Amino acid sequence: MPKLDVQTAVLITLLGVAVALIGLVFLILAEWQVGLTLAALGIAAGALGYRACDS
Repeated sequence: MPKLDVQTAVLITLLGVAVALIGLVFLILAEWQVGLTLAALGIAAGALGYRACDS
């Protein structure tokens, strides 16, 4: 796990959550490919930031 300071980890987590929410909006609008891609990237970034903040 990369070592990040707390502020950077929180920022990455918040950006990941925002991207995941945008992906969900695209899924609601039936744009499946874009929505799934954004949701997956957002979840991955959010998890990375959360795990870096936890350690």
